[in-house]
Amino acid sequence: MRLVDMKKTDMKPAAGPMIMGFITTLVTAGVLAWLLQLTGMQTLTGSIGLAALIWLGFFATTSLGGVLWEKKPLALWFLNNAYYLVVLIVIGLILGAWV
Repeated sequence: MRLVDMKKTDMKPAAGPMIMGFITTLVTAGVLAWLLQLTGMQTLTGSIGLAALIWLGFFATTSLGGVLWEKKPLALWFLNNAYYLVVLIVIGLILGAWV
């Protein structure tokens, strides 16, 4: 895209996707909190461990299909999944310290 074309585009962040992203993160945090309570792993290390297991069992494995079947770059998979791992661990840290 040329510089002139870039100026014509609307570069403002859309509020709708940001709000939905926030809501989905709250849902993830709620489910993790419920699972922590259900399993009795309501400690700091337990919450981090459960968050990592959820990431490994659900996020990392299901998103690998994009690399295998859609031919997306493996580097993109690493980037996206590192984000989700960090998000889940931060949620786990907050919940583990809170409870």
